[in-house]
Amino acid sequence: MKTVMFSDYAVIAPRDGKLCLMFRVGDVRKSQIVDASIRMQLFRTWKTSEERHIPFYQEDLKVCYDWRNPENDFRNQLFLLLPMVIIHVIGENSPLYTLTPKELKESECEVVVVLDGIVEHTGMNTQPKTSYTSDEILWGYDFHDVIDRNCVENGQYYVDFSKFNDLSKIELPSCSPKEFYAGQTSIML
Repeated sequence: MKTVMFSDYAVIAPRDGKLCLMFRVGDVRKSQIVDASIRMQLFRTWKTSEERHIPFYQEDLKVCYDWRNPENDFRNQLFLLLPMVIIHVIGENSPLYTLTPKELKESECEVVVVLDGIVEHTGMNTQPKTSYTSDEILWGYDFHDVIDRNCVENGQYYVDFSKFNDLSKIELPSCSPKEFYAGQTSIML
């Protein structure tokens, strides 16, 4: 039985005007994972300036759970009490910055995610992992809320894991993040 759940899909959606690559992670065990951290890496093909073909080029993707201040506040340490959405803000330094949704689909890239932590009950290290291929990264979708605020009992929230993979289609232009940000700037002027 899996005790750590990862969403079936990663999504690209805005958070306060910033395009973000996101996935959901949750721990269903009774004891917690402590000292948890998460890493995300992008694997793709790369052609060097010398025309050399690198089939499995690997790049770190900065991850956080607070998109509001990504330049100063990238955090990969997690307090995994409730399911949470992990975010890669697609900014100028992101390898996804210039890719359109079509180019992303055709890129045959894969995003690999590794959670590292210690199982509180046993003291043993755990490293559940997952990956998202370009077909499993959905542009213009966002996650449904899994926390039912109407079912608070004894100060505890109810998490509906049956909604863990539920998504909604959202309005999002079919352009690269670079073009998306340029469009926002022209709207503000």
